[in-house]
Amino acid sequence: MLEYISVRLETMYPYIEAAFRGDAKLCSEYHISCGDTSSCSAHTHNRILDFINSTKGVLTYAILDKWKEVGFVVLHKQLGILYSFGLNIAHRNTENKEQLLKFVSDSLNGEVKTYLYDRNKPAINFLLKNGYEIQGEMMDNNDKEIILNQKQCQ
Repeated sequence: MLEYISVRLETMYPYIEAAFRGDAKLCSEYHISCGDTSSCSAHTHNRILDFINSTKGVLTYAILDKWKEVGFVVLHKQLGILYSFGLNIAHRNTENKEQLLKFVSDSLNGEVKTYLYDRNKPAINFLLKNGYEIQGEMMDNNDKEIILNQKQCQ
């Protein structure tokens, strides 16, 4: 079972890098700044830093497996936004992915919105298969983002 630990942004880089480590396809095809593990990690860290500097109330979490860094989650509780997340490829089994979604949903009181670049088809498909629906799309510079919301139980 994975552990989710609240951390400061200054200490998040190893967790971000752990999420990319060993996943060449994520780095070369699905990430917005295609490159190697180091460049994707740095880009993600900088985008999270920009988000934190532009708004208050951002929560950052490390994901650990037996005290080993395996990923991260960035949330904005008041806005109900899952801003960024990553889980190391070796830990992307069904149980861990479901646990990640439950952690996010519980942390945001079941009202989750996220924005994913349309090139990240695996993450979009994962969310669609696990209770999310597409609400729309928008452009971020020249890149299309898909807006997804967690479906609400009736």
